[in-house]
Amino acid sequence: MPHPLWEKYKINQNQRKFIEEYLKSCNATQAYMIAYPDASRRTAEVNSGKLLAKKHIKEEFDRRFEESLKSDFSEAQEAETEQKVKYVTVHKKA
Repeated sequence: MPHPLWEKYKINQNQRKFIEEYLKSCNATQAYMIAYPDASRRTAEVNSGKLLAKKHIKEEFDRRFEESLKSDFSEAQEAETEQKVKYVTVHKKA
């Protein structure tokens, strides 16, 4: 289901791909070159900054970044709980 920002600001497929790749690599130029494969390196260097300066792109990036932090935190909590259960199980047997 598309996010409301996509509809409101008409975030296109390339811009979504740019955001996704930027979240993965934290390298705006690289993310731009993946999202816009026909762009030269120089174009990617210039236009990636322009994209990040757009309010709706930054808002979508921030929203996705927050989601990934929450997900990472939940996964870390889950792993910690699993470790505690294993520890208790092993030490109960002893």
